[in-house]
Amino acid sequence: MKKLMSLLFSLLILQVQSYECWGQSGTAVNPPPQPLSAEDANLILKKGKNLFDSAHYEEASREFLVVAQSNDAPQEDRIKARYFLMKIYRAYGEDEKVKNEIIEILKLNPNYTPSSREPASVRKLFKEVKEEFLKGQSAKESGIRPEAGVLQSMLMEDMATLERSLAQASSYQESFSLKVGKMEKEFKKLKLSFYTTSLTLFLLLAVGIGFK
Repeated sequence: MKKLMSLLFSLLILQVQSYECWGQSGTAVNPPPQPLSAEDANLILKKGKNLFDSAHYEEASREFLVVAQSNDAPQEDRIKARYFLMKIYRAYGEDEKVKNEIIEILKLNPNYTPSSREPASVRKLFKEVKEEFLKGQSAKESGIRPEAGVLQSMLMEDMATLERSLAQASSYQESFSLKVGKMEKEFKKLKLSFYTTSLTLFLLLAVGIGFK
């Protein structure tokens, strides 16, 4: 009986320890993130880059995430980690994640520009995302919501188009007025010529009748 009680007690202790190591949902409880020194971050980046160069993207992404998500890692290392993550997601064709990583890079350094050695498509995408990001930042600083900023930009473009149309219409009107003025002058000349010719014919006719 004592042995049975001892066995049950041991099982109970194991069960309690199991609950301490696992959450109620059955998933492991992640330990709190440990501080990451600059040296550690650099070593992890090197390991991730080696994995990346060997096309082991999943393993590489795990290494890069450690650095990217660490608030203790140097900013430059976090940017590098985000940049490699962007490349990995691009290789997988995950466009939204690519854009998200670019935004994370710009949050760390709004003036960041990719190397000229990168493919033109990457530099173009980076430029597009950067423009949208800076517009959003500018709207936030001015107290305007990004949506309102977009509407304001569209309104300004429409106003500029309207101004160009009005200027063009004014130019057409001026040109038309000049043409009308020129035609009026020509018409006056024709009238004068007609009157002069008519008068000459009348005089010649009168002289001819007088001779008879």
